[in-house]
Amino acid sequence: MNLPVLCKELKSNTLQRLAFLIGAKQDTKKALRIKNIQERFTLFHALSQTVPTNHANEITITSVDTGVVNCAVASMTIAAGPGSLPRLNYWKKWNLESQFLGVGQSLTLSPQLTSMVTGALVAQLLRDPGIEGTTLFTIEKQRARTVSSRVVSDPILKLNIVEHLLYDKLGGHGAIESSDPARMTKFWIPQELLKQEQEGAKFNSKRARMDLVKAMVFQGNPGLLTLSDPIDKQIQEYQTPSGESKGSRRGRMPRLFDALQLQEPMNGARKDDDLADSLLHALAWSQWYKTYNELNQLLMKSPLHSQLDEYIHRNYEQWQGLLMNQLQQKIIKN
Repeated sequence: MNLPVLCKELKSNTLQRLAFLIGAKQDTKKALRIKNIQERFTLFHALSQTVPTNHANEITITSVDTGVVNCAVASMTIAAGPGSLPRLNYWKKWNLESQFLGVGQSLTLSPQLTSMVTGALVAQLLRDPGIEGTTLFTIEKQRARTVSSRVVSDPILKLNIVEHLLYDKLGGHGAIESSDPARMTKFWIPQELLKQEQEGAKFNSKRARMDLVKAMVFQGNPGLLTLSDPIDKQIQEYQTPSGESKGSRRGRMPRLFDALQLQEPMNGARKDDDLADSLLHALAWSQWYKTYNELNQLLMKSPLHSQLDEYIHRNYEQWQGLLMNQLQQKIIKN
């Protein structure tokens, strides 16, 4: 398969959609866009060649939504076969200060402390059966400063240090990639809705991401994910015999924090955005890898740019339609 040659025959809009479908970085120049797509194909090819410890034809992706007080982690297994859904094996969040320094203690900018805390987190994660044998770790990319300030605040600096230390300490335990939160958001929230938010409409992408994850977990919609037995059991135990969840009010879905039976302060604050984003990072990478596999199979059978073009536009439109339908249902209800 000569991907660069095929990509050169595609229009700019088609290349943009292909980059979207595999999570490649967007660029205004066609040559750089093709380069980014090729690099993403190279990464996924390397992952597909990894032989897991269970010898099954599957990989495991573990995503870290970096935080000091709210550090969320989601891990899922993806089989290469058609029709298989990612299986969520691990999903928790931690207050790193309470968990590894003690309740009421604060993480300072001491290199010794931050190294110890991140090392303890990595050791704890690698011991968990749901994470053991991870093929790819993704770490949420941190911003260098807050948008409104020229100064790098201590909390932002701590997050950047933790992010860099996680890269170092996870080295040798699997491939590691940075996961751009803006790219993840654009993958899950259609551009039409993001534009409404920018124009001041009553739409909040943060709330929409949480609602989307809750629909996946509590209702099985829109059918992109399965739960491992331990997580499924937690969710089932949290629900009443009638199928309604404890704590749900006026038809609203309950908190993910409560359904996963997490506790303050060890598991951070009783809020759901970190948990939702960690799952969406992992599931986005799973979808991108799935698309790579489908494209690889397609182009091995029929290496024609017309086939590639048709696949890209069909799948892009289907994906946007699926998410618009799911999110608009929630908007109407609200």
